[in-house]
Amino acid sequence: MDNANSITGSTLKESQRLTKLLNDEHFTDEEKADELSRYREQNMAAVEEVYWARRRGIKMIRDSFDLKLQHIADNPLKGVEKTKESLQLSAVEAVINEETYGRLEESSQELEDEVKELIDRRNDVTHKDDDRLEEEEDKEAGLEIGVNNNLKEEHDSLLEEEEES
Repeated sequence: MDNANSITGSTLKESQRLTKLLNDEHFTDEEKADELSRYREQNMAAVEEVYWARRRGIKMIRDSFDLKLQHIADNPLKGVEKTKESLQLSAVEAVINEETYGRLEESSQELEDEVKELIDRRNDVTHKDDDRLEEEEDKEAGLEIGVNNNLKEEHDSLLEEEEES
C-alpha cells in the first residue's frame, strides 16, 4: 500500500507540473508534446509496477490464508477460538459502523438545516409570514369550531324544551 501511495503521489505531482507546463505559453508545441510523451511513459511504468505489487499482495494473502487453514486443521480448538474471536470482532465492527452511520446521518441533517437557513438568509426569506398565516388559519378554525359549538348548544336546548312540552 505504501508503494502504491508513493506512486500515486508522484504521479499526481507530475500531472500538476505537466498541467502548468501545458498552460505556459513560453513552451513550444513540440516541447509540450515531448513532455506529454515522457509523462505517458512514466505512467505506463507506474501502472505496471502497481500491477505487479498487487499480484504479489494477492499471492501473500492467499498464502497466509492457506497457512491459516493448515494451522486450524492442525489445532482444531485454536480454530474454534479464532472463529469465535472473529465473530466477536465482526459484531463489534457492526456496532461501530451502526453508530458511525447514525452520527453521520445526524450530522448530515444538521448540515442540511444549516444550509437551508443560510440560503434563506441569502434570499431574505423569513418564515415569520408563514407562521403568521398559520396562526390566522388556526384562529379562523377556532372561531368556526366555537360557532359550531354554540349552534349545537342552541339545538340541544330547543330539543330539551320540546321534550318537556
